[in-house]
Amino acid sequence: MYRVNEVFLSIQGEGPQVGTPAVFVRMSGCNLACGFCDTAHEDGVEMCERDIEAAIAHALGDFPPGQAYAVVFTGGEPLLQLREELVAPLKELGYALHLETNADESTAEQAPQPVRETLRWFDEIVASPKLSEWSPDIIAAATAVKAVVPSMVDQVHELLELGATVGLDRKDRVGRGFSRILQPQTPTGKLRNRDAHFATNCQLARKLAYDLCIQGGQLWRVIPQTHVWMGLR
Repeated sequence: MYRVNEVFLSIQGEGPQVGTPAVFVRMSGCNLACGFCDTAHEDGVEMCERDIEAAIAHALGDFPPGQAYAVVFTGGEPLLQLREELVAPLKELGYALHLETNADESTAEQAPQPVRETLRWFDEIVASPKLSEWSPDIIAAATAVKAVVPSMVDQVHELLELGATVGLDRKDRVGRGFSRILQPQTPTGKLRNRDAHFATNCQLARKLAYDLCIQGGQLWRVIPQTHVWMGLR
């Protein structure tokens, strides 16, 4: 059994596939406690593999057929629960499987099976390390790395060390350039002055784009959380 927070259809608002439709399977629970986490993922219900498969189909509803649907496992930290018994049948049904993970070494240690067995079924793996101990197995399998940049940019240069970790010349599984993404931290919770917070977020995005990607010549992409701006989940 798996503990699942929610299954829903939306637009991918961050990462390499920003702007594309996907079914999100949000798993409950996490082994980290990041101050900028914007998801209330702790609650959930017990579901088996067949329940999750049915929930994905229900979320798609009358979505136009003939497309390679993406199913995004996120959380919380999905690798704390994911097993080959769940993801392999979904892959065989024709879904493109995407994963969002903190890539922490403790995640690999606490996973219910060796992460390499689970990760091999995924088409896209976005690793979002949090300045802790990164799992070599997860980083090696990742197709993109995403650094959430806090409003205080004094940590940016530490985050950019990820570039050396993943390699600047690395390619993803279909031969495209490996994605290294800087994501400005989006304010969480109910905001009294939402526009002011977003203005600050835009200012940080511009600073990252200019200082690091343009003037600094860093091979990173700046992608804010567009789904938050659009008021989507």
